[in-house]
Amino acid sequence: PKTNVMSTVVTIHNETPVRDHVVWSLFNTIFMNYCCLGFIAFAYSVKSRDRKMVGDMTGAQAFASTAKCLNIFTLDMIKEEHEVSMLGPPQTSTAVTSTVVNIHNETTVPDHVVWSLFNTLFMNWFCLGFIAFAYSVKSRDRKMVGDVIGAQAFASIAKCLNISALTIQLLVVLAVIILVIVIFTAARTRLLI
Repeated sequence: PKTNVMSTVVTIHNETPVRDHVVWSLFNTIFMNYCCLGFIAFAYSVKSRDRKMVGDMTGAQAFASTAKCLNIFTLDMIKEEHEVSMLGPPQTSTAVTSTVVNIHNETTVPDHVVWSLFNTLFMNWFCLGFIAFAYSVKSRDRKMVGDVIGAQAFASIAKCLNISALTIQLLVVLAVIILVIVIFTAARTRLLI
């Protein structure tokens, strides 16, 4: 008897991983934030990571290239061989199938990235701002892959750390104000005597 054999051809494209330059951008944001270029590079790096998490490698590459350019410019080491190349469609004659992924926005989870970055830059007592920033990025990563419960857990920890950093900063400012008032009052009473 004649048997029909079904075959499936799978084409695997070997893509190089996209570097989002988050650590480099964060370093430039904290230590070399000339004209806020480090912060802008950091924003593009986070956008690149977000695009990479949802599978948009072209968008991730575009944002990563912008972040890299801004980081290089921040470090004042622009090189001539730096080129941004756009990848075109595959050069094969086989049919390429696409998969559609529907992402449902059931719950919006705030990841507190901006608040954490502000605390990292200006209120980093006991490194609470930096740790909160790390948890905020983890929350954003979990949110991008669809793990809402994990995103909420990391966001909750980031929120608590941000509140702690803010409380410590307010107490320090209050203590400094009280100390200045006490010193000023003591100096004034000595002048009057």
